[in-house]
Order: sequence, then C-alpha cells, then structure tokens
Amino acid sequence: TVQDVAGAINGMLVLDPVSDEPGTKVDCVSSSPDRCRDLLIKVNQEAQAILNRMSFNRASSLSRYLAAELPDMRDLTVRDAMANMLASAQRDIALSSLNQSNIAAVLEPPMTSNLPDFPQPHLVFSLSFMLGIVLGAILTWFSWGYRWGQVFELARNQIRGLGFRRQT
Repeated sequence: TVQDVAGAINGMLVLDPVSDEPGTKVDCVSSSPDRCRDLLIKVNQEAQAILNRMSFNRASSLSRYLAAELPDMRDLTVRDAMANMLASAQRDIALSSLNQSNIAAVLEPPMTSNLPDFPQPHLVFSLSFMLGIVLGAILTWFSWGYRWGQVFELARNQIRGLGFRRQT
C-alpha cells in the first residue's frame, strides 16, 4: 500500500539540517546501495520540480505585475530597475519551464559506499555474544541435573560396592 511505501521511505531517509547555511543534508540508509542511489536521485528530481513550480509561479506573478505597472511609470531610474526585474523574472520563467536546475544545487552527488550500512559489526558481535551467554546458561541449566544425577548414582554404586550398607 501507499502507507507501507511511505513508511519504508521515511525509515530509509535521514534529514540533517546544515548549521551554517539554509539547506538540508539528505542521507539514505539501506542494505541496498543501488536502491539508496536511485531514491536520492528521485528525491532530488522531485525537490527540483517543486522548486521549479514555486519559481515559475513567483516569477510569473512578478512579471504580470511589472508588465502592468511599467507603462505607467514616469521616473526613469525606477522604470529602468523595473525593466531589469522584468527581464530577470522572464529569465526565471524560461528556466523553470525548461526544468533547468536554477534553485536547488546538489552539493554532493549521490554516492554509495563499498561497505554496507546494515548490519553494523558491533551490533552483530554484541548480539551474538549475548545469545551465546543465554544459550550457554540454558544448556547448563538443563544438563546440570543430568550430570549431578550421574555423579550421585556413581557414588551410590561405589558405596554399595564397598559394602557400606545401612544396618537396621
């Protein structure tokens, strides 16, 4: 279902805000490096599409406003500034409609490590150690009575063989 896919993606993606800049670092944790690379590429493409739509909407509304106000402007410096802003807005519209990456830059391309992220070696070793202790304790507990039963039986047989009998 959609909820299962969304839960799996939320479990795989780790978002870390960058402290000095207005950005977010997106990491992926999975046992399959190719799946992480593909997911990060898809996330980047979707973020770029959203930012392009936002840029297009902002630039088109600014362009409409400036195109409506520019003919009525009489001050030459303000008219020149508005014309520059209109040209910039139209450039943003063109870049957004071509799906060019004009806003979100990928600082580091998606890469995968040669070492797997899961399972972590210290986790595997600590769990195996604890499992060994538990299994050892269980085996010792259940075999303890069997061993002592043999020891007591052997001692009884030796005592009976030596002639130590109870006298009534």
